[in-house]
Amino acid sequence: EVRYEKIKILPVESVTHLRISRRGDVLFFLYRPTDDAPDELLGYLPASTDDIPPGGLMTMCRTGGVGKETIIKVKSMDVRAARIFEIATEP
Repeated sequence: EVRYEKIKILPVESVTHLRISRRGDVLFFLYRPTDDAPDELLGYLPASTDDIPPGGLMTMCRTGGVGKETIIKVKSMDVRAARIFEIATEP
């Protein structure tokens, strides 16, 4: 079961960077409207300090309703962690 909590409604024409940063037991959600803009806080949520299990990281995007459109182009993704585990897959 996925629990979705609305943090903040923020109409932004364009976002160039999204960042999630965990500091202790808090997740901070930040964004940049342009490449040269500083990070702006979108919201934060309490989080566990336990390791994130393999397959436990998920992203989600929700459009704002009828007539709204969301286009996401991911050019790169950077994951930083003390340890990163690989999920074994069968060919």
